[in-house]
Amino acid sequence: MQTDFHFRIGSVTKTFTGTAVLILADENKLNLDDPINKYLPEFDIPNGDKITIRMLGNMTSGLSSYSLNEEWAKTIFENPEQICEPETLAKIGCSMPVLFEPGESWFYCNTNTVLLGLVIEKVTGENIADVFRKKIFIPLGLKNTIWPNTCFLPEPYAHGYTVQTLDNKRADATYMNPSWGYTAGQLISNLEDLHIYSKALATGTLLSEKMQNERMKWVITPPESEEKKYGFAVGSFKGWIGHSGELPGYNVCMFYFPPEDATIITMVNSDIPTGKKNPAPAIFNALAKILTPGNVPY
Repeated sequence: MQTDFHFRIGSVTKTFTGTAVLILADENKLNLDDPINKYLPEFDIPNGDKITIRMLGNMTSGLSSYSLNEEWAKTIFENPEQICEPETLAKIGCSMPVLFEPGESWFYCNTNTVLLGLVIEKVTGENIADVFRKKIFIPLGLKNTIWPNTCFLPEPYAHGYTVQTLDNKRADATYMNPSWGYTAGQLISNLEDLHIYSKALATGTLLSEKMQNERMKWVITPPESEEKKYGFAVGSFKGWIGHSGELPGYNVCMFYFPPEDATIITMVNSDIPTGKKNPAPAIFNALAKILTPGNVPY
């Protein structure tokens, strides 16, 4: 492992998607309280006239996650190099039973963020890779954050290992195509870029003050307390702001603590749990106990 390795960052991608949506809201190209049906009428979205852009971002839509569809998941692990189209992912998620009425509860759901990605492409008329590059990567100087179009990672990188397999045995997941994550989990980055981005995310570098406040409108995630909450595609855990991410073979935590201007990023080339904890959160927890003993998130 080297500090310049490229990494699959999994659900940390969600924060980039949320940032892009909020930038478009700043540009008056969309409104966070618009119903999703306004932008994606071609999808048969349950409660699509009630679910807003905001609800997709803060995980209160009530939609189920396509990644929990066992039949779909089996096909992914049988053919890990296959390319998944985001429209297909959205349709799978929208075909599953709703979990609750919009706004009435909270559920972490990849379908939500995939729909946001499709909204971004619809509003801009551009593909998501170009939007991320123009509105986030270039303004922040992120030179190693990449939207991959193949199953390969740019050099240098580490192989990633997982037990998320059909036989539950350890395997090399390095070249599993990340397209099944789309705007919920497809991005590649490295330590240096995430160090820059983590502070920009938490402080609102790319947004107006008004829109950063919209990002930080927290939802208490049941059955947790005020210490664990979720905003617009970003989490706050005992004051640490950021997100974790996992794809088979790779595990990442990226958090910033404003009172101390402190950043912790952990990147592990394995998603195999240590006891009951995934490795990146376990290491992050140990570091936070030293740096901020009064604010230990996990």
